[in-house]
Amino acid sequence: EYETQRKELGKKRISLLERYVANYATMDDATTDGIIRDMTALGAKTDKLIATYYGKMKKASGVKAAAQFVQIEAYLLSAVRASIMESIPFIGELDK
Repeated sequence: EYETQRKELGKKRISLLERYVANYATMDDATTDGIIRDMTALGAKTDKLIATYYGKMKKASGVKAAAQFVQIEAYLLSAVRASIMESIPFIGELDK
């Protein structure tokens, strides 16, 4: 159940990255603002999903196992996000 929901958020993340790449060269303030708003909303949904499953896992398996789940997910998300950020230009970077 968790993986199904996580994968849906992952698809949205890929779609957002594709939108960023497609619009990079011509991003005006409105486009940039929309992408950043969608990015922060997606981050909030991801955090909410992890928090929801932390609660479920805590009830089923205890605090330590649930905390380990949160730590592992945070680690993996950070690694993926860092890899993505290393692969794409920052806004305005290529304008120089």
